Amino acid sequence: MKKGPYYATKAYSRQLNKGKAVGSRYQDLKAVVFIAICDTNIFKDKKAYLSHHIILDKETYIQGLQDFSFSFVELGKFPIQEQEIDKLSNIVEKWRYFFKYAPVTKETDLKNIVGQDEVIEEAYEELNRFNWSEIELYTYEKEIKRIMDNPSC
Repeated sequence: MKKGPYYATKAYSRQLNKGKAVGSRYQDLKAVVFIAICDTNIFKDKKAYLSHHIILDKETYIQGLQDFSFSFVELGKFPIQEQEIDKLSNIVEKWRYFFKYAPVTKETDLKNIVGQDEVIEEAYEELNRFNWSEIELYTYEKEIKRIMDNPSC
């Protein structure tokens, strides 16, 4: 996996505001947490769908480079199948389900998947909106504007 370190270091180095007084010093750099949601299995010899990686010294195993961490979610290893919505027991599983099955999720299953998790519901709504036609999007935006312009609402 060579892409993870590449993108993490790019994000790290781009934080510096070159030539400016604020944000141009190395001590201004913030840690980078790289999160990859993969459709394929990256670590074939690992059984877990979620893995966390840090940079350690080879001899002492001390984490001297603490500004980098890498997490990988391998959707191919997610144990819950599309039809097993009733097995989603927490928000993390709901997010994994969303990333793996959102394109094929039926409207009738949304209430069971979402439950009380409004953020998951918003994610499905945004995905749905992303697939709207120009006419549907225009109609939606026009209605939102009408509601916002109406002082009695």
